[in-house]
Amino acid sequence: MRVLRVLFSLIIFLGHVYLFIPPVFADDSSGVVIAQMYSGTSAGEFAKEEYVEIYNNASTPIDVTEWCIEYLASSGNMQWNACLEAPDVTTRLFLPPQGYATFVSNELHTRIPTVADAYFDGGIYLVKGYLRLVNAQGVEMDRLGWGEVDDELYPAAQKPADGSALQREKEGDIMQDTDNDNRDFIETDVLIIHASNVYEEEVFIDACPNIADIQLEMPEGFLTDENGDCQVDSCLNIEGLQVSVPDGYDSDEAGNCVLHDECDNLEGAQGEIPELMVRGDGNDCIIEYSPLVLNEILPNAIGSDDGNEFVEIYNPSDSAVDLTFYILKVGDTDAVYSFPVGATIGPGEYRTFNDSQMKFTLVNSSGRVILTAIGGSVFGDTGVYESAAEGESWALIDSTWQYTNRPTPNAQNMVSVVTEAPNDSSSSELKPCNPDQYRNPETNRCKKYETTSLKPCKEGQYRSTETNRCRNVTSASTLTPCKEGQYRNPETNRCRKIASTSSLKPCDEDQYRNPETNRCRKKESASVPEADYAVKGVADGPEAFTGWWALGGVGVLAAGYAGWEWRREITRFGQRFFRLFKK
Repeated sequence: MRVLRVLFSLIIFLGHVYLFIPPVFADDSSGVVIAQMYSGTSAGEFAKEEYVEIYNNASTPIDVTEWCIEYLASSGNMQWNACLEAPDVTTRLFLPPQGYATFVSNELHTRIPTVADAYFDGGIYLVKGYLRLVNAQGVEMDRLGWGEVDDELYPAAQKPADGSALQREKEGDIMQDTDNDNRDFIETDVLIIHASNVYEEEVFIDACPNIADIQLEMPEGFLTDENGDCQVDSCLNIEGLQVSVPDGYDSDEAGNCVLHDECDNLEGAQGEIPELMVRGDGNDCIIEYSPLVLNEILPNAIGSDDGNEFVEIYNPSDSAVDLTFYILKVGDTDAVYSFPVGATIGPGEYRTFNDSQMKFTLVNSSGRVILTAIGGSVFGDTGVYESAAEGESWALIDSTWQYTNRPTPNAQNMVSVVTEAPNDSSSSELKPCNPDQYRNPETNRCKKYETTSLKPCKEGQYRSTETNRCRNVTSASTLTPCKEGQYRNPETNRCRKIASTSSLKPCDEDQYRNPETNRCRKKESASVPEADYAVKGVADGPEAFTGWWALGGVGVLAAGYAGWEWRREITRFGQRFFRLFKK
């Protein structure tokens, strides 16, 4: 019975001991929280002098590259955001345990030069609103609401007084985060902007994790698939990744995909051989063309050339010919002109086409016309003609191209008629050429001298090398010297304030200061893994101290009660023990 009493007493004792053991808490899983918000004053010159701070509750550094503070109106619409931006793609920003990152308004920075991690245009509404902390993927990591905002999941903090800040409660090195802003934040009129603890680390990102060697950049000719792996792009000219050449396409030597073409010699891609055409040599498509003849052209009509210039075609065959697959090449640039839709030429017919029908231009001074089929067969070539006289045509006569003063549109060509001059020596003399002309010894005609001399520019002008025109010389504008405490930006040529670095916190022994970003940077490059957060240690406090005293008191009472209950047994055991020594 006494043994049962002792066991019952021990059970009661252990129950009381459990009540006095301090609880153990784990670090908040989000790690980084909003630590402080100051919204300036409701009016006046300090209304937009604002700042926000975040704090790392975790026991390991957190990669905060591209993390942003977003300000939302009470309606939920975002008004502005400010982000932690790295100087380049190979640099990451880290926030160490119990470290701060600061966001300062441009208005506050103008009045009090402050070294912050990001800047924003002030405009936080003192009465009510939200701040959100989001990571690089846009996931919300923490939120602070204040004033008259309706949020059942996250009760808002009280609106701070004019000129006061909202500051998160802190116990030791850990800031309180219960998702109840009314409980987590207190109002304070002690305004402190903490020094930034953000530091940089250089990292190397493998652009192609599926390739054995590290690829710092995407290899040429590769694109990323939906799994993030690098694949060879079979069609460099088609947007998006093409793992293989699509149906209906062919791959050329440059790695581009082009529509499958049955006829390399035809303009555009022919998915199949066109009607009335057959396969020629190689991948060409040809037609059994009728042998047409390019017969006559009139470059310089009497009076206006518009609508009067013409090209004449002759059909020597005994059947009509469809001109759909015939073209004219005009001039040195080989401009191509098709015949009118549905145009045909009958057997033994001479047919002319003027410049209004086919929109070509026959240059008077010099030119050339070629009649060819789309497949490349040539049926006529005028050769190069020069200095066409008004009213004379360039015609094929006795298999030779020559000028004739008797144009014969839609009829067989005729040689020129030569008129003998009267027997008067004075009338046989040629009219002198103008001062800017000379006489062509072959054609006996006057031609203008070709000159490339340019008129000199006026005083105060120069000749543009791009347009060859004269332009006014502009005087260089003098720049106003910068004020004291400013320097001239070599890129924008504008004056900028010289930032003070006297408020910078010294870097640790294993860090150095980045001259471009003014942040501390570790000397040895090492990427910090995203680790789970460690269990928070138990801090000794007044409650824990009282618990141990209570534990000791209960232990003494239990021992006394057990001694009283077992007093006879203890006495007997002591007597036996002393007897052993007496013997």
